[in-house]
Formats: sequence, C-alpha cells, structure tokens
Amino acid sequence: MKTPEEAAREYAKKIWKNGRTYRSRIGYSAEDFLAGYASAIAKVGEAQKWISVGDKLPVVGKNGISDMVLVFDGSYHCASYCKNKYYPQGAWFDPAMDLPIDVTHWRPIELLKTQEYETNNQTRRSIR
Repeated sequence: MKTPEEAAREYAKKIWKNGRTYRSRIGYSAEDFLAGYASAIAKVGEAQKWISVGDKLPVVGKNGISDMVLVFDGSYHCASYCKNKYYPQGAWFDPAMDLPIDVTHWRPIELLKTQEYETNNQTRRSIR
C-alpha cells in the first residue's frame, strides 16, 4: 500500500506529464481534491471494511486466541476471538470486561509503522 506522499507524487507526475489543461486555481484545487478523495475512498474501502462474523472470523493462534481486533456489539471496542478447549464453539472476549460478548462485526487493527533513530546515544521510535 502506498503512503499518502507516494500517491501524491504519482498523481502529480501523471497529471503534469500528460499536460494539464489550464484551469482557474479553484479548478485545480477541485481536481486535486477529488483525486485525493477518490484515492482515500479506495484505500479506506479495504482497510476500514467491517466483516460480519457470519462471513469470516479472525485467525486464531496456537494458543486458541486471535489478535486483538475492533468489534461491534452495539458499541465499538477491542476484543479477541477465542476458540479452544474451554470454548470449543468459539467466543468473543473484551479484555477489559473478561466476559463473553455478542459481536456482530469486526475488522483488523492496522498497526502503525514506526521508524527507529538514534539520538543522544538512545534508540528512539517515531510513528511515520
């Protein structure tokens, strides 16, 4: 998946390489906004898509518990799906409540990309 900066550079190269017809500043702004909006909708369409528990469940690890995901059960929060010897039918758990919950939809949590750098002989991490 491209970063917003990469997508912006690709868009700029494409429109200026093919020759951009003259428009007013408002016309340019509108065209650029709509291109960015279309790109964002395409990206969000996949990354932010809610999955019905009737269609698919999160992958369960060797310990019988999935990674934390965003869930909807009337409200939005994080939970894990468990399917092990204690819950052979499977169950959703919110770690804050430690009780089974009735989830209807879920989606993966996108991890933030980080970058490590050195400063004053210390390794630090920043979000990029």
